[in-house]
Amino acid sequence: MFRLIIARDARLAFRRGGGAFAGGGFCLMAFGLFAFGLGPDALRRHAAEALLLAVLLSLLLSLPGLFARDHEDGSLEQYALHPAALEWLQAAKLAAFW
Repeated sequence: MFRLIIARDARLAFRRGGGAFAGGGFCLMAFGLFAFGLGPDALRRHAAEALLLAVLLSLLLSLPGLFARDHEDGSLEQYALHPAALEWLQAAKLAAFW
């Protein structure tokens, strides 16, 4: 079931169009703005923190849609009725989200 959820969510993300790459583009733009804002010397010291912050901001951009599509088509209720642990189903959704 874990692999099926990951495959389904990945297929739906790429079927949606450019939405699958919007987070990556936002991450690159945010890191580029950090690079311009910090300058070369400060960027050498704080590159890891700036990259982590850019990744977290890009994840927050698409986080509200994580369960929205499943709620609309009724599969969220099917997940709740499934005998597997709900934590594993959520872990599969998060793995596909990353």
